[in-house]
Amino acid sequence: MLTAPEVLLFVPESGERAILEQILVPHASPTWVSTSQELIRQLDERSYSAVFCACNLSVRGWREILQQVHEFDANLPVIMLSPTSDEKEWAEALKAGAFDLLCPPYSERMVLAVLAHAVATYEARLRHDRNDPDCPPQLGEETATKRRTEKLERIFARDSGSQSSRMKTRSDRGKEIFMFGTTRSNRTRSSEEFSPRE
Repeated sequence: MLTAPEVLLFVPESGERAILEQILVPHASPTWVSTSQELIRQLDERSYSAVFCACNLSVRGWREILQQVHEFDANLPVIMLSPTSDEKEWAEALKAGAFDLLCPPYSERMVLAVLAHAVATYEARLRHDRNDPDCPPQLGEETATKRRTEKLERIFARDSGSQSSRMKTRSDRGKEIFMFGTTRSNRTRSSEEFSPRE
C-alpha cells in the first residue's frame, strides 16, 4: 500500500475499536461507524478501498450487512471480524461474499497483510473493469485451468520414463485439479546409489 487507503470500519465495541485503531492508524485512513445506518450513510457519501465489519457470525444480521455493502459496490472487499469463528463459519463468510474473516487476537502483521491484499485486489478489479491498459488481459478461470492442465499433460507425456497418474479432486468451486506423479521407482533411488564408494 503506497498511499494510506480509505477504510471504513463497522466496529460497535470500543475495546475492539481501540485495538484496531492502534494497528491501522499509521497505515490507513480509518472512518469508524457503530451502527448499520451509519455504515450505509458513509458508503453513500464517500468511497472506500475496504470495509471491516465486526459481527458475531453466530448471530443473525451479518449477511444483511454484507449484502448492503455490496449493493453500493459489488467489488468492495469486506473483511469480517468475528469473536467466535471456526472453519465452517470462515467458509460460510467467504461463500456469502466476504473477502476474509479475522478473529481475535488481532496481530498487526495479520490485519495489515489482509488489508493490503484486499486493497490490491480491489484496485486491480477497478482497473480491469475500466479496461485500463496497465492492467494485463485476464483469461477466464476455466480457460486458464484448461491450459495449465494441457501443458502438464504434454510435459508428462514427453517424459518416457514416467507414468502419469491422475488424482482428481474438486475444489470449492467445482473445478478439476489434476496432480501428476511419476512412478515410485523413479522417485526413490536404489541403496547402491547411496552406498559409500571405495
